[in-house]
Amino acid sequence: MILRFGECTAEIDADATRRWYAAHPLVNDCGCGGCENFRRWTASPHCDPRIRETLAAIGLDSPNLIAELIPWDTPAEQYAAHGGNWYGGFYHVIGAVKDGAGLLEAERDSQFVPERFSLRITDQFALFLYYNTNQAELLPDGFPRPVLQIEIDAYIPWLLESPNEYLITNGG
Repeated sequence: MILRFGECTAEIDADATRRWYAAHPLVNDCGCGGCENFRRWTASPHCDPRIRETLAAIGLDSPNLIAELIPWDTPAEQYAAHGGNWYGGFYHVIGAVKDGAGLLEAERDSQFVPERFSLRITDQFALFLYYNTNQAELLPDGFPRPVLQIEIDAYIPWLLESPNEYLITNGG
C-alpha cells in the first residue's frame, strides 16, 4: 500500500505487518490511567471508525498494537479546545519511505515539524512519520526490515471513572 504522509510517501506492506503481529502478539498491559483510558477509548464508539480503518489498512488490526503510548499532561484549556488529553506514541509497520526520505532526514536534524509528514485522520487523531527505515525505537526482536515508525498525535477524551490524572487545572 502506498500512503501519503504530508511531504513524504511511504510504501507499507500491510499483509506482512499483519502476519508478523499475528505470530508475535503485542500486549499493552500498562496499568497507568493514561494507557487504561486509551484501551477503553479504542473499544468505545468515541474512537472514530476511520482511525481503525486506516490502521487496519496498514496492517494494524487493533489500535492497541501500539509499541509505545505516552499520555501527556494536558492543560484544561487545551483539553477543552481539542476534546481530550494529548497523547503521543508510535506503531511499527513493515515498509519504507518511497518519496521524501531526504526531507524527513533533514527535518530530524533541525526543528521537527510533524505536520510536514502527517496523515490527519480526524481533527483529534493524526499519524506522522518520524523515523525512516531501520531507526525505530523499542523495536521488538526479530521485527522484519525495512521498518517504519509511525507516530500518533492525538487528543482522546477521558472515559475512566477515576479522576483524570493528566489534566492540569488552576496552573498545575
